[in-house]
Amino acid sequence: VDVTASEALRTGQFWALLGVMAGNATAGLGIISSGKLLMSDCFAVTMPEIATPAACAAFVSALAFMNTAGRLVWGVAGDKIGRRNTLLTFAMTAPVCAAIPTLIHAGAASPALGGMPLYAFAGSTLGIIACYGGLFAVLPAYVADIFGPRHAGAIMGRLLCGYSVAAIAGPGMLAMLRARGDRAAVEDLASKVDPELFANTFGAGIDQLPELWEAKTVTIQNLMAILPPDAHVIDPTYTLYTDTFYIMSGLLAAAAVASWSTGPLSKKAIENLLKSRKAAAER
Repeated sequence: VDVTASEALRTGQFWALLGVMAGNATAGLGIISSGKLLMSDCFAVTMPEIATPAACAAFVSALAFMNTAGRLVWGVAGDKIGRRNTLLTFAMTAPVCAAIPTLIHAGAASPALGGMPLYAFAGSTLGIIACYGGLFAVLPAYVADIFGPRHAGAIMGRLLCGYSVAAIAGPGMLAMLRARGDRAAVEDLASKVDPELFANTFGAGIDQLPELWEAKTVTIQNLMAILPPDAHVIDPTYTLYTDTFYIMSGLLAAAAVASWSTGPLSKKAIENLLKSRKAAAER
């Protein structure tokens, strides 16, 4: 049975697929939109000899490559193992994303590990982006499998509403959470600075810290520069994305649950669809 776009909206499968689209795309677009900044903030301070500007730029190129490669590889995989099984395979990105903050912290806390945390971070994020790219290779064909090929294009167009939301939510969420983490780090560092030194350096007291932070007069780097060496404080820039990756992991897990909820239309759903068509024709 070929299901029309308006009829698809009345099925649970459509909304499950919308959840798959929104969850995966929000996480993927969040990483793609800030690839260079992610690598720089997380590792440039703790591994400056590895996370160079050139390496950060190369990471952005690698994200673009994996986005394309994922569409090719997962498109073929979908034909071999089934589209639903392919979407379920994307569930592996949730625990991978949840492990990324641990990798970042390991890079700062365990110098003996060398560049391994950075390489693991790069591999993890590239894998997530490959699955994000694969989503757009698998989903159109899966829509045709579930609802029939005749109206698949129109139905896919409605599913892209989820992508539109993700295009705003992903980068916006990352920027908001980074700003929140930056402010918390600045407040923590400022509490360790001598108030008189703070006032002499920034021309205002610590009580005006929120305004100084908003104006970007006080930054993590500025505060690190005036902290006494015996304070033994590690630059907290690498912690700015901890909450971001945990939230992304939750979105990917929700997308995995939505993927599990998809499948062919049930016999009852098809019967109800045919009845509604017959009733509409008789009116």
